Amino acid sequence: MGFSAGGHLAASAGTRYARGSEFGSDDLSKVSARPDFVGLVYPVISSAPDIRHGCVASLLPANPPQSALDAISPEKLVTANTPPMFLAHSKNDKGVVPANSEVLHAALQRTGVTSEIHLYEEGGHGFGLGSPEQDCSRWFAAFVAWLEGVQK
Repeated sequence: MGFSAGGHLAASAGTRYARGSEFGSDDLSKVSARPDFVGLVYPVISSAPDIRHGCVASLLPANPPQSALDAISPEKLVTANTPPMFLAHSKNDKGVVPANSEVLHAALQRTGVTSEIHLYEEGGHGFGLGSPEQDCSRWFAAFVAWLEGVQK
């Protein structure tokens, strides 16, 4: 599970887990690093110029080739083996625009990976568990319900 920039890390763990076998041939390298599920809340996802957050651009040198940008964009790395993912984002998030969650959810849906997205009217960025007066406070209950269904 990851929030904001931690969402990028968690999404990367869910889409790049197979790369571990490239770094060794010992017994540990043979153990699957694939998460059983991934929970993402207002995640940084894409390197697309119109929606990317500055922390994504900071991962690469200036003017990187498109291939390098794609390699750090989880929505470009989704496969049929990607674990189920839950996404929550507020529509009024100015820090990490909700299109980040939307492009990942679309990629998951296209590939047939179980996923669910919740877009809340309010909450901004960094809402955590949310305030009771904001609709974003419903994300945790939705996540638990989703997780119970995925684990069956």
